[in-house]
Amino acid sequence: MSAKRTLRSNEERTFSTGVTESLSNWMSRAAPKLLLTDNELEHLAMQVASTDKVFKMLKLDDGLDGLLRNPNLKAFATYIRMVDETNSDQVLITTLINRYGDEALAKFLFEAKQVKTTEEIAKKLQAAQFVKWFDEGKTTNQVFDLLQLTHLTAYEDKFHKIWWEYVVARAELASKLKKPLPVEL
Repeated sequence: MSAKRTLRSNEERTFSTGVTESLSNWMSRAAPKLLLTDNELEHLAMQVASTDKVFKMLKLDDGLDGLLRNPNLKAFATYIRMVDETNSDQVLITTLINRYGDEALAKFLFEAKQVKTTEEIAKKLQAAQFVKWFDEGKTTNQVFDLLQLTHLTAYEDKFHKIWWEYVVARAELASKLKKPLPVEL
C-alpha cells in the first residue's frame, strides 16, 4: 500500500488564507523590519544626523527587551561606524546608556549573556561599558553603588557578578595601559 496521495480535481496544493495571514502576522511581529537601507544610512551619515535621531528612527528606543535580537541594532552600529569609525563601540554604548541608564543596561547585558542567542553581542557591549566606566575613572566602589549592591546581600544578588567582572576588567585595562589604580577604602 502506497503512502502517496494524489489531489482530486477540485483540490489545490496551497495553504488556507487563514494560515498564510497568521504566518505573515507572526513574521511581522517576530522580526522587525529594517526601516533604513544602507543607502539611507549613508545619506544620514553624510548629513551627520544625530545618533539619537537615528536610534529613534530605527525604533530602538522601545525598551531593552528584544534589543539585542533586533536587526535594527546592527543597522545602527553600521551607521555609527560611518560617522565615527574610531570610537564606534563607545558611541554605541553611550547611546544605550543615555537611553536606558547605566544600571539597567548593565543588568540587562548580564542577563543577555546567559542566553545563547544574545551571549556574544552582550559580552561585547558589556566590555564596551566596562571600558567606558574605566575611561570615566569609575572606581569599583562607585560601580558597586551604581549597581545598588549592599554588603549584606552582595553574595546572594546575582548582579554582584557584574561588579566582580568589572574589578577584573579594570585591573586588566590598568595593566595594559600601565596606569596605576588609586587605592580605594
